[in-house]
Amino acid sequence: RILGHLKNYFKENNLIYTSDIKVGVFQDYVPYRKKEGTPNLMLQNEVKTIKDWVSNYLYVNELINPYIANDKKLYPRVEIRPDDLLKNPAIMPDDWMTILDYIRNTYIKKKQHQPRHQRATYTAYMFWHFLLLAKNTGMDKEELMKLKWKNIETVDEGRIDSKGERKEWLVTYIYTTRSKTGVSREIPCNQGRELRRLLKIQKGYIERHKLSVEITPNTLVFGNVFEQMKPYSKSTFHHMFRKEVFLVLKGKGLLKGHKFSPHDYTLKSLRSTFIEDKLRSGTDIFLLARVAGHDPKMLMKHYEKMDIRTRANELTIDTTKFGETKPTKGNKIDLLNEQKDDIRTNRDS
Repeated sequence: RILGHLKNYFKENNLIYTSDIKVGVFQDYVPYRKKEGTPNLMLQNEVKTIKDWVSNYLYVNELINPYIANDKKLYPRVEIRPDDLLKNPAIMPDDWMTILDYIRNTYIKKKQHQPRHQRATYTAYMFWHFLLLAKNTGMDKEELMKLKWKNIETVDEGRIDSKGERKEWLVTYIYTTRSKTGVSREIPCNQGRELRRLLKIQKGYIERHKLSVEITPNTLVFGNVFEQMKPYSKSTFHHMFRKEVFLVLKGKGLLKGHKFSPHDYTLKSLRSTFIEDKLRSGTDIFLLARVAGHDPKMLMKHYEKMDIRTRANELTIDTTKFGETKPTKGNKIDLLNEQKDDIRTNRDS
């Protein structure tokens, strides 16, 4: 995406050859991009990309003077204001339940009565499960759109209840790489039942419509069965969240918004929600940084803006846990090939 902006910048400044890159040549890049309303955080990432291009391509291939490549004055500084860090705020728990209830009980039903309702309804189901997985893993949109079934392992870890009986408890382990940072990680989450349900929905559509589509380990999790499991466009779920869910609920006055941010919820808010939820629950900061693919300092800088009242008990009450279940030996489950019709859900799904 930055390549197009950089080409236009070079053209406007009559920069044709790499030998035209002199100290200070990128100083006007920030004002140039700000004219288009580019946020400071995005600008900061673009400047980092330019640095990477100069250092790891131009310099390595001897296409630029080494003294210029190593001069700190070559690149502009992007000032990050406190307000910049409040964008894409985490979705508050009550608002999350409002959004979830609306999608399950109203939004999907509306799609069932639209023209070409089969495609519209299927996409709505994909959107529902896309939000669930994003909120419970902290994966960004690009990661989820590229996610394949082979990168998911589901294990029935099991729990012994108060009666001494073993109960199913599915834990899903997802292997993924953030395209933004290139950091690979494995994410445990409690979305086994939801992914099982998603597979049932997909297989049901394939069977009912007699589609020549096969779901294999290499199939995209959020593929479109009506398009040979090809990915949706990058703007599909963004449009659905912004135009068809958030603005509708906001217009009805049903969303309170984040306590410490004046900005609207976005699809990126789901990643913030995951991180803020884990911070609120007391997850170890280094473990969370590893799972989220963030540096711990960056994690705190961007996401530690939660309401302290949500963890006030830790400072004021000596609490004791009751009724904890005991773990049992886990059993790996092959969701792609299992034959199970009893798809159980809970209110959080």
